[in-house]
Amino acid sequence: MRILHLATSTKGGAGIAARRLHESLLRAGERSYLLSLKPDESIEHSLSFQRSSLSKFLSSLLTFLQAKIFQKSDQLVTPIGLDYSNKISKIINSFDVVHIHAFYNLINSASIISLCEKYPEINFLLTLHDERFTTGGCHYSANCVNKFGYCNRCPQTTFLAQHKVSRDMKLKVNRLPIVSNLRIIAPSEWMLN
Repeated sequence: MRILHLATSTKGGAGIAARRLHESLLRAGERSYLLSLKPDESIEHSLSFQRSSLSKFLSSLLTFLQAKIFQKSDQLVTPIGLDYSNKISKIINSFDVVHIHAFYNLINSASIISLCEKYPEINFLLTLHDERFTTGGCHYSANCVNKFGYCNRCPQTTFLAQHKVSRDMKLKVNRLPIVSNLRIIAPSEWMLN
């Protein structure tokens, strides 16, 4: 079995978890690979792809602008992220399992669903290291129940972001139930709830 882990980076909680799982699978004799945006030669079977300087700058700028323009609170809200699904699509077709860990500025929600639909023979796993995939973009929803109402009038975002947050949430609610090859993993009881 060939397993590909996707993580925006190998740093931070989700990236470290992806790296540890990947290394454990290698020790167990599995054919595991880890794809992140930055090459890390200290990790065996580490994959990455070339990004331009402009792309790296846009990634930082996008995060900064969303924090300053979209967020009302100090909780990270990122409904817009860079998407490298075209590059990822060229890589994943040789894998049996694709495990998505951290995906902000790597691939967006719509592309995750599209890849699942495009490759029905691949088993996709998505670990919820934060709440971003279960909301319209909040990494932590602060116990907001508004996500059950499609994130309409999101209390954590400014008026400028509310349409985007709601649209992203509606996409997931409407398309996820028909995706049969995506399993979502909740690593804690809090996340499961």
